[in-house]
Amino acid sequence: MKRLAALAILLTGCPSFDRVAQQNLPPVAAISVSPVGAIPNGVQVFLSATGSHDPEARPIASYKWAQVSGDTVVLQHSTEPVASFVTPDRPQKLLFSLVVSDGVNESAPEYVEVRVDFNLPPVAQPGDSRDVADGTSVLLNGHGLDPDGTIRAYRWTVTAAPGPYTLSGEQTAAAVFTPRAKGLFVLGLTVTDDHGADSAAAPLIVRSLNVAPTAVAGDPKSGRNLSVITLHGTASDGDPGDVLTFRWELISAPAGAGLPELQGATTDTLMVTPHGKGLYTFSFTDEQPAGGGRAPDVDPRPPAPGAHRDDDRRRQ
Repeated sequence: MKRLAALAILLTGCPSFDRVAQQNLPPVAAISVSPVGAIPNGVQVFLSATGSHDPEARPIASYKWAQVSGDTVVLQHSTEPVASFVTPDRPQKLLFSLVVSDGVNESAPEYVEVRVDFNLPPVAQPGDSRDVADGTSVLLNGHGLDPDGTIRAYRWTVTAAPGPYTLSGEQTAAAVFTPRAKGLFVLGLTVTDDHGADSAAAPLIVRSLNVAPTAVAGDPKSGRNLSVITLHGTASDGDPGDVLTFRWELISAPAGAGLPELQGATTDTLMVTPHGKGLYTFSFTDEQPAGGGRAPDVDPRPPAPGAHRDDDRRRQ
């Protein structure tokens, strides 16, 4: 007798060779701020997302910056790796957020706080106005006052000048200024504080004055009545470019004598013809005429004692 054996075959599905989709990890947002610390008002601030990364080394596909709190600012380049804004005028704390994406998933928001301090501008103190002789160097000694910081820089400028000049050390507190012409020079001093704020330019006036010449009338002379007696005056001046004028004047004459005849009273040589015996006294003066050797925009100053010397002249 024949027997039949049954064979059961269980067929299972063959494994698929399709790639199994892996779970994508979200990127990580990171923020850096420049400048750091408390920032004065009116300063440009940069927010950088260049430190953001993806755990799977995918490139960052997009950036999204947003302001969360504080006075509203204009956020430039809010979809780029580096955004920027200018701090407002009021002291406060500003909060910003950043979200980055790898093209599949977005990161969790990252936050950064920016503290704004109100910076008081500095004040420049250039010192007192100066009166100097033409061609004389002046040492400028400037100072600066900052109510909430320190002075970091100085800058001297010349804003008005009647003629040539030299200025050295203009980026320091102690500059040296030399006028090369007579007149009024206006300089300005600007200081900068440790937050980069500039002061208003504070003026300093330097008057380049004319040096008074010196007159010498010579020694006393004697002569005969009704005869010509010649007097010679000399003058010296510190500025060879000045134009000098001369003036002889009769100060006194003998009692009962007539007025002497004078020739050359506006030159350095005076010829006198006396009309009467006795003692005659003359003065000799040299000066710069108005519109000539004196700068028209300089206030006249009284001559220094002894700058003009009058010598007696004796006549018999």
